[in-house]
Amino acid sequence: MNLPKKYTDYNIYKSTTYAFNGIRLAFLREYNLGLQLIIGLVAAGISLYYTQWLFAFLNLVMMGVIISLEMMNTAFETLCDLVNLEFDHRIKTVKDIAAASVLTSALVWLILIVFEAVIIMMQIGIVK
Repeated sequence: MNLPKKYTDYNIYKSTTYAFNGIRLAFLREYNLGLQLIIGLVAAGISLYYTQWLFAFLNLVMMGVIISLEMMNTAFETLCDLVNLEFDHRIKTVKDIAAASVLTSALVWLILIVFEAVIIMMQIGIVK
């Protein structure tokens, strides 16, 4: 396939630079990303201290999933706003579904954290 030079010039350095720029822009635009990062790191730290590495790993995985979905949600919202700034039910549907993916994963993470909290409370004798 003969692609124009501008499509074949990419290398791993450029791709990585663009990806890190995207992460930076997402964190600057979305306050929730920083909050989710802090919650994930705190949850993983508590997991390592009180329970075991598996829960810490699961917390880090869930944090990564939620942050990734939040960045995709931000990208969808930005693209939708670029396409049409006026209210459109179809665009609202896209934005709502993207937001629902973040909420769904956050609820799964919350279930994990509650389950882990019960285990910790049982270990330290608060719950029998």
